[in-house]
Amino acid sequence: MLQLTDLTKQQKKAFESLKKAFSDCNKANICFVNTLNTIVAYNGDMVCGSTDDRNEGTINESRVDTLNRFSADIDQWVDCAVYLKLTPRGISLCHLKGDEL
Repeated sequence: MLQLTDLTKQQKKAFESLKKAFSDCNKANICFVNTLNTIVAYNGDMVCGSTDDRNEGTINESRVDTLNRFSADIDQWVDCAVYLKLTPRGISLCHLKGDEL
C-alpha cells in the first residue's frame, strides 16, 4: 500500500544524492545555517552553528558577506507540533487508513 513517505524511483535517486552531498559537506567541515528557507554554507573552521542568543563569540549574520547561499524551499519549524500539508491524494490515503486528520 502506498505511504506518504513512499518516493518514486527518481525521487529516491535524488534524495540519495542529497544525502551524499550533505555527507561530503560534513566531511569537508562545512557548517550549514538555514534561515527563512535560505541555506548558507560557512567554513566550519570559523563558524560552528547559529543561535538566537546574542553573546560573546557571535556575530549577526547580516554582517557577514557570503555568496554560498541558496533558496532551498524547505518548510522549517522550531519548538512546535508539526503538521504536514496533504495533497488531495495524501488526504485520500489517510482516510483509507482511518487516520485522523
